[in-house]
Amino acid sequence: MKVKEIIVNIVAVILIVMFFITMFVFILFHYANSATALKDSLTTLGSFFSGIATLTTAYVAFILYSDWRFAKKFDIQLSYLNRIQDNAIKLRSIIHSHRYFFLESIYRSKSDSFNFKEYSKLTLDLQHIHGDIIYYSENIVCDIENLSSLVNFQLDLDGGDVLSKINELDAVNIQEEEFYSVFEGGYCFKKIENYYNFLTYDYHDFLYSKIIKSCVISSSLILFAKK
Repeated sequence: MKVKEIIVNIVAVILIVMFFITMFVFILFHYANSATALKDSLTTLGSFFSGIATLTTAYVAFILYSDWRFAKKFDIQLSYLNRIQDNAIKLRSIIHSHRYFFLESIYRSKSDSFNFKEYSKLTLDLQHIHGDIIYYSENIVCDIENLSSLVNFQLDLDGGDVLSKINELDAVNIQEEEFYSVFEGGYCFKKIENYYNFLTYDYHDFLYSKIIKSCVISSSLILFAKK
């Protein structure tokens, strides 16, 4: 029931109760042979209903406050969902925009003329891309955890799944301790190719099927819970 309907019902009930109590008190004074039965009854009721009015005002204020808190909580829930979806879309955009970089890097790293200077620049660029992906991915995890603490039902979103993908992505990335061995062993292209394949196929699809679609489902659940 909406707040407006609750308040209207409260006022209607109070008016009806006031009418019947007024008639009851008037009858009491009338049969008590009071010359001023109406005046006495109104005075008595005035004192009585001043207290009732105070309690009613407090109750209405409580309803308004509770409704405001509910609406605010609802807005926060949707805000987290929007941020999760926006970060997932941003990640997919980053992945898509760097497809050419990865394909070119794989091609160049297979060349006999590929040197350490090129390798150093390539890995530096790769770390920048990787850093952006981890940043937005961790934001998604954080927002999922915060959202989970605000809803009273099981979300279709799981921050643990995103963390697993982050760990898998870290695992296929060129690690600091293998920086030189990757170049000297001549399998730089293989490392980049593995990273590219995981990022553009596995993680890219995961962001859509497990994050973006789940945001739509969760949004529907939140809207249903609001009703």
